[in-house]
Amino acid sequence: MHLKLFELVALILEWEQFNSKRRTLVFTFHLPNSISVKGTNMTFTFPAGAPVPGSVAALTPGVTLSSLTFTSSDPTKFTVAADPSNPTGMIVTPVAAGSATLSATATGSDGSSLTGSVTIAISGPPDSLVFTFPGFTGTTP
Repeated sequence: MHLKLFELVALILEWEQFNSKRRTLVFTFHLPNSISVKGTNMTFTFPAGAPVPGSVAALTPGVTLSSLTFTSSDPTKFTVAADPSNPTGMIVTPVAAGSATLSATATGSDGSSLTGSVTIAISGPPDSLVFTFPGFTGTTP
C-alpha cells in the first residue's frame, strides 16, 4: 500500500481525534422538574442556593469508570463532592455568584485516563422583585 504524505497525516489526525474523544468525560446535571442537561466543554448556569446533582460518563459507550475525582477551581464560587448514592455522581453546591471550572478525572475499564471539564456559572439571587398594579406596589425581600 502506497500512501502519500498528506494521506498519512490525515490518518494520524483522524486517529488522534478518535483517541481524544475516547478519553473524554461527558457531564450530566439533573435539574428540578426532571430536566437533565448533558454536555462537554460548555458552561452550565445554576441559581445560587440548592445543590445540583450530576454525573459523568465516558464519551465512548461501554467504558466503565473508576477512581473518579471532582474538583472546583474556585471553592468560593461552588464546591463539588462525590455523590455517595451514585458511583459516577457528584453534587455541586453553589456558594456565591461567579464562575469557576469543574474538572473530573477517572480511570476507564481499559486502564485509560479520562478527563473532562465544564464551566459552572452561579447566578446570584435577585435583590428584590417589584410588582406594580394599579393602586398597589409590592416588593419581595
